[in-house]
Amino acid sequence: MVILAPADGTQAPFVHEAPDLMALDVVLVGSGFAGILLLWRLRAMGFKVHLVERNKRSGGVWSWNYYPGARVDSDVPTFELTDPELWSDWKWSQRFPDQKEILTYFDYVTKRLKIDSHASYNTSINSATWDDATKLWTLKSIQGATFRARRVVWCTGLFTKSLSPNIAGLDSFKGEVYHTASWPESGVDLTGKRVGVIGTGASAVQLIQDVAPIVEHLTVFQRTPNTALPMQQAQLPPGGHDKAAYPGVFNGFLYEPSLKSCLDQTPAEREAFFEGLFAVGGFSYYVGSYRDTLTSVEANNHAYEFWQRKVSARIKDKAIAELLAPLKPLHSFGAKRPCLEQRYYEVFNQDNVNRLVDVRNDAIKRVTPLGLETTSGAVHEVDVLVTATGFDAVTGGFRDTDIRGKDNRSLYNDGWKDGAVFTTLGLMTSGFPNQFYVFGPQAPFANGPTSIECMSEILLELLTYMRDNNFENVESTPAGDQDYKKVVEDAYAQTVLGDLGSGAGWFFGTNVPGGRCEPQLYIGGIQSYKKLARAEASAGYPNMVFS
Repeated sequence: MVILAPADGTQAPFVHEAPDLMALDVVLVGSGFAGILLLWRLRAMGFKVHLVERNKRSGGVWSWNYYPGARVDSDVPTFELTDPELWSDWKWSQRFPDQKEILTYFDYVTKRLKIDSHASYNTSINSATWDDATKLWTLKSIQGATFRARRVVWCTGLFTKSLSPNIAGLDSFKGEVYHTASWPESGVDLTGKRVGVIGTGASAVQLIQDVAPIVEHLTVFQRTPNTALPMQQAQLPPGGHDKAAYPGVFNGFLYEPSLKSCLDQTPAEREAFFEGLFAVGGFSYYVGSYRDTLTSVEANNHAYEFWQRKVSARIKDKAIAELLAPLKPLHSFGAKRPCLEQRYYEVFNQDNVNRLVDVRNDAIKRVTPLGLETTSGAVHEVDVLVTATGFDAVTGGFRDTDIRGKDNRSLYNDGWKDGAVFTTLGLMTSGFPNQFYVFGPQAPFANGPTSIECMSEILLELLTYMRDNNFENVESTPAGDQDYKKVVEDAYAQTVLGDLGSGAGWFFGTNVPGGRCEPQLYIGGIQSYKKLARAEASAGYPNMVFS
């Protein structure tokens, strides 16, 4: 075992077996699904590869999500790796597993694939520099560790950097403050406390419905209502799913869009169809609806109208119902990613949850020692303040890492000047040789493991092509980056999701103050993305330069 001394007093990083960290073929940054999968596959291909993770364990964002109620909103078995070696002996207990079960799954996979023997944990990379003379990347961590490799793959995912609100007086608050993305692993006892929650995104919805029964009083500060859909959670039988069906369901979700047009149906037919999707639960109402729900404004309005009626009927106070499910939508249905809920709307019928503050019309002015004051002059006293304000998603982690490519160009400030992201296939950026992303900027939007496995396969085929043709280095061309950016933008233009209004959110980077409004991901679908990648490979990678 090698112990690398920390440079800043934080917990020391560690590796279980020490390869030559200065002579690697590949460094993988991030130990979620992508890092684990690529370490396993690259090692089998004979590459000298090492994985670096800032947390003390594998698990990606789930190794940080300790807030009450945290659970995945993708049905199993789609939220797992698809190799039979990894699912044949594994059994899920819930249709939508909670964070604890997800971490247990990561422990199982990590042990099964012997991941820890090629990994450094408690290691936070803060710089990566390309040397054009040696054709190597040098990565350094804040703990003082150094890694040198021919290639670096960023497996850091979409949600690396949490986003905290910049509210005057926050430091003066005498109570406790927690962010959902950095919740204490030991937990927080909220029993009998007056709790304020800022935000109504996915983590907020999960936390609110979980803690509402135990707190003395709950105040929720909402900017944009969440178009949350019924989860329809279920416990699975002891034997889990029928494994014979597994190979046919690893396509991202368990449901496909209807081939019918919403506009061709009678009102009664639409009502019955939408009711059926609500009964199924999960994201069936989002991705399994009529084929034109996300492409036709009229069809999209029908989908929203049904959702609004169903939700509003569950809320006793009609003024609160109008805030949570307004009669007139603030943006196209689906323009902001919905989340799944189990009892979220019923929470607002509880006697201890009678405050829903609409910060669009009564903004938070400042934090006082005892709570929050809004522009109307109202003061909301709380013992605990929860900032459920999400993430500087997709590109935020790159903003905080000093990545230098050819001619010492900064990835974020030069390659992505003014926040405008450029990649080829969401895989690489011109001017940064042998640097790759998996499930990062401009990646195909899908269930996480599905997108990761798709992109990993494309990357491994590229590396195989390079090895077969004696190429050591590759980078994309500026033209390739620009062409793919247009592909990403055009995919949105073909839908109603480009109707930004006030609902763009992290899909477009506008949840970050001053963030550039542009698509963060490719929404054309996994199959369309595969066609783009296969066409590039079949043509001999015309948008890439090899040496």
